[in-house]
Amino acid sequence: MTVLPDVTVLIPARFDSTGRVRNLKVVLRYLLHHFRVRVLLGEEGERPRAGDFLPEFQGRLEHVFLEARSEHFHKTRCLNALARMARTDLVLTHDTDVLLPPGKYLAARDLAARGCHVVLPFGGRCLNVEEPEIAHIHATLSLDGLSEENCPLRHPDVYGGAAFLRREAYFEAGLENERMYGWGCEDDERVRRLSILGCRIARIPGPIFHLAHPRPPGLIGPESPRHQANLAELRRIEALTPEQLRAEVAGWEWAKPPA
Repeated sequence: MTVLPDVTVLIPARFDSTGRVRNLKVVLRYLLHHFRVRVLLGEEGERPRAGDFLPEFQGRLEHVFLEARSEHFHKTRCLNALARMARTDLVLTHDTDVLLPPGKYLAARDLAARGCHVVLPFGGRCLNVEEPEIAHIHATLSLDGLSEENCPLRHPDVYGGAAFLRREAYFEAGLENERMYGWGCEDDERVRRLSILGCRIARIPGPIFHLAHPRPPGLIGPESPRHQANLAELRRIEALTPEQLRAEVAGWEWAKPPA
């Protein structure tokens, strides 16, 4: 087990299916098996639902509940709440359904510790992991044997799933854009915004592994109204000059550092 005293892991979650809960358990067990690190789990919903499995991780993670009645997961708000709780130089934003080999996390963390503002611990290719491979990960807490031969390509170039960020630069660049809801374009927007603002961004070669799960119908997908709204916000941000973007981010109340 590797100790990461300079990292806080931020995991935003909404429990919309048993598959997503199962995947979160796998992710937590995997991360806490390989690393001794502070983990903040942010749960958004009408009522807390994480209590059924939190006792297993007692003393090893901190659970934060954010009440919300919208059908759309406000992932960006959840991440920002967790970022304000972190006190380490680095934060690792991490989805509930992705994993990487331990060495990829460590390579990304080392690069961020040396001053790179954002480091994605994968090269862009996202591979989909289904059964029986998910059960194997759950049993072994290892990704050994996974490759493009047994995990189909889900997406050739993604920016979401996991990212190490220098916390000070994260706040200066506006944290997450809370105008974006759900999944879709929010990770691209973050990377593009930080790039416009002059942050150094790097990637570690290799794929990221996505654990398959059912998806709520009608709420996501490129044709959904929410995805289209997120895409419009991404395009708006991309059109700003660095000076315009700095002025806008300065007015984002959610990005004010904690006292």
